[in-house]
Amino acid sequence: MHNKRLAPLTLALLYAFTPIVQADEPQTPATASASANSALPVNIVADKVKGSQKDTISAEGNVMLKQDDNILTAPRIDYTPSSGLVSAPQAICLQNSNILVNGKKLLFNITSQTGSLYDATYALKQVKGRGNAKEIDFLGPNLYRLHQAQYTTCQEGNNDWYLNVHTLDLDRTTETGIAHGSTLIFKGYPIAWLPWIDFPLSNQRKSGVLTPSFGSSANNGFDIRVPYYFNIAPNLDDTFAARILTKRGIQLQNEFRYLEPDFSGKLNVEYLPHDRLASRERYAIFFQHQQNFGHGLTGNLDYQRVSDSSYFSDLSTYLANTALLTLPQQASLNYRFGNWNLQAQTQQFQTLQDPSAPIIPPYGHHQIAFSGSQDLKGGAEFKLDTDITHFFNPNRLDGDRFIIYPSLSYPVQRSYGYITPKIGYHFTRYHLNSTSITPLDLELNNNLPISTDSTRALPIMSVDSGLYLDRPTTLFNHSYTQTLEPRLYYLYIPYRDQNNIPVFDSALADFSFTQMFSENRFLGNDRINNANQLTAAVTSKLNDPESGNTRLYGSIGQRFNFTPQKVFLPNEPPDLSGTSDLLGAAGFTLNEHWSIDGAVDYNTSQNTNQNNSLMVSYQPRYGEVINFRYRYSRDFLEQIDLSSQWPIHGNWYLLARWDYSLRDRRILEGLAGLEYNGGCWQFRSVIHHLVTGVATASNAFFLQLEFDGLGQLGTNPLDVLKRNISGYEDTSQLDSNLP
Repeated sequence: MHNKRLAPLTLALLYAFTPIVQADEPQTPATASASANSALPVNIVADKVKGSQKDTISAEGNVMLKQDDNILTAPRIDYTPSSGLVSAPQAICLQNSNILVNGKKLLFNITSQTGSLYDATYALKQVKGRGNAKEIDFLGPNLYRLHQAQYTTCQEGNNDWYLNVHTLDLDRTTETGIAHGSTLIFKGYPIAWLPWIDFPLSNQRKSGVLTPSFGSSANNGFDIRVPYYFNIAPNLDDTFAARILTKRGIQLQNEFRYLEPDFSGKLNVEYLPHDRLASRERYAIFFQHQQNFGHGLTGNLDYQRVSDSSYFSDLSTYLANTALLTLPQQASLNYRFGNWNLQAQTQQFQTLQDPSAPIIPPYGHHQIAFSGSQDLKGGAEFKLDTDITHFFNPNRLDGDRFIIYPSLSYPVQRSYGYITPKIGYHFTRYHLNSTSITPLDLELNNNLPISTDSTRALPIMSVDSGLYLDRPTTLFNHSYTQTLEPRLYYLYIPYRDQNNIPVFDSALADFSFTQMFSENRFLGNDRINNANQLTAAVTSKLNDPESGNTRLYGSIGQRFNFTPQKVFLPNEPPDLSGTSDLLGAAGFTLNEHWSIDGAVDYNTSQNTNQNNSLMVSYQPRYGEVINFRYRYSRDFLEQIDLSSQWPIHGNWYLLARWDYSLRDRRILEGLAGLEYNGGCWQFRSVIHHLVTGVATASNAFFLQLEFDGLGQLGTNPLDVLKRNISGYEDTSQLDSNLP
């Protein structure tokens, strides 16, 4: 599980300071060794040592007292064996593997491990914390109380921020700390007062109040969220939050997580009893569960539901959710044995409608599927895909579909290439509920009749082949390995009329290099294209033999149809051309800083560009990136996308994104912000705009102060920045990532 901490102070302030001094009979003027009740053996080195265990032992001049991992140095120490009291009246220095402490006066009892250190400064060795205290009281083994203390994670000499604490209790046994009367000072000004706060002294999770967040938006007004974390067990936790929206009301949020060896999951619930703007209750439920029953049997559950279609655009703190159109509600059981898999699944969706651009709700289904493969003698491979599915939709027809698709292939591979012949038989049977056919179904099927019982049987034959060729070459006085990889793929599927078959789960696949070498140009199984076609493509790369990186690549490919395509989706414009679009892709990596990638989809029969894209990225150092992207899709979109994180002056960084639709003449998504890295603190201010519908958009403002090792004030924009700026780096990690 991810750790959730009370970010406040990581003050692992004092190592369990097992007190240090006891002496035996005097041995030499410069050294002594001793042991004491409940203490480890002690070694003392000094210019002068005098006294005995029956009296007070005094050590003077460059005194160094060592006990196990602890080292105490001082001009003078006095130790009384009968009482176990150690005193150092002048400046002392205490250090071990966890801490370095300096003070002016030490009184300590080894036996009870109690005492005090005055006018102390400290620095934690395993974390960046440091500070000072008027007095440190030792209250027993691993128990400490600091009075009038300060704490910061800034480097020595930099006090941009620190905590002023009236009383600070540290318990190294339970690894917890409690601060009373704390004030957060930033740039010399108090910005937060914390009357009481508790926090962990290690990376272990601990129950308590997490750092609040706040923000504002036009839809919700001021937005304040106060979370409380419950560390129930090492494998169980819960986060409850009250979110105050000044325009809408108080929203309650809860996240429960669990993790066991055989199962895990997460439940998120959000509830707004009465939304003053919408005049109704609002809620959201997200539940995910994974289970391993053993012996190859696993299960999954994913349930997502919101109260209404505008829930995300109104209330979500994650703007990416505003683009969601469907929410899945599904469960499955999988049984795997060897290379075979048996699955039972049920799935339906909640459809979120944009009134200005409504969509047809997708089908839900119940399904049992069986698939797998088996290697046969002689190198052949047998594959089988079969399923039976019941489709349902409250406003459309419902019915059953049975599919069985066995295939046999014989791959032959050599170091210089491969060839794989394959033959298969795809059988499909439909049984539909005739009383459920609606006018909408007929309209979506081009008003063609839908058969309630139909069968489709198709033999499928293909041959896939390719070569691997390479040679050494020189370019710009640098040696490379050039590869040439031609590929031919022949596919034959006879034509079957499928106009009387409904479309439950099929859609036209995006044309790409991957899709060119697939059997079906449709997703799903309700349509299977006819084919007598050959796909030809070639790829060439320029590889650096030292690093193995590809510096330059290019690919080009096209499909040639020997018979015209006759199978189409309803309302799909027919394409009777003898060739597919010509696809091309190329990329160039100048060095580790520059990269350029482009792709072209050109319709040779109409002499038109169908899809074009270009991506240029420049990233010279950590925290510096500029991205340019151009996308074009004929009749659909034409966009320019610019994004950057770039230093502008000192430690100030500019954050920006501009995703502009040339077709619609409007900004689809925009971001502008500033970020400052103060070494031990960061400041971020971000404005974000996102189009959420045909006539709707969401705007948000983020303002955050982050204090290293302490926590954050404001609303965290990091998720928005990472999603909008490809290559964005958190500047709080800047020092550790610079060369």
